[in-house]
Amino acid sequence: MLSPYYGEIIIVGTVYKKEFNWYITKKDLWILDTTDEGTCEEERIDIPILNEKTAKIFFNNILKYKVDTQFIRMEFIKNFEKDAEDSLYNFKPALYVNFDQKQLFSMFPEYTSFEEYVPDGWIGKYHIFYDMIETKHKYWIINKNNYFEGEENGK
Repeated sequence: MLSPYYGEIIIVGTVYKKEFNWYITKKDLWILDTTDEGTCEEERIDIPILNEKTAKIFFNNILKYKVDTQFIRMEFIKNFEKDAEDSLYNFKPALYVNFDQKQLFSMFPEYTSFEEYVPDGWIGKYHIFYDMIETKHKYWIINKNNYFEGEENGK
């Protein structure tokens, strides 16, 4: 199991066939259209364009990176107790990819512009996406304390 690490190992929320999931993976897996860039990650071999048509194969390839909300919450708490500042950087979700709606929203803090590498017909934006995630999946809300959003928005 990978641990989130600022700018390298990222937390990604996905929606595919109306099901929400979290993944903790290397960031390069989420450049959805690599036709101009090439891809070297084994999980993306034969998937130069990750979209609603190739998602099933991709998710099977990255099953080992899938984590549930409670697992991330416990890891966040454990890491926060050791180093609060690093945990706030490392555990912020970086991407929200909705395969059903053909959308990618990025809050990735570094130079990789995921939103520029979306498949044709998709929307890609640098956008704060917390409000798109149901409260039950918000691992950063602990005992009514919201570590990333400020005030809880009630969703």
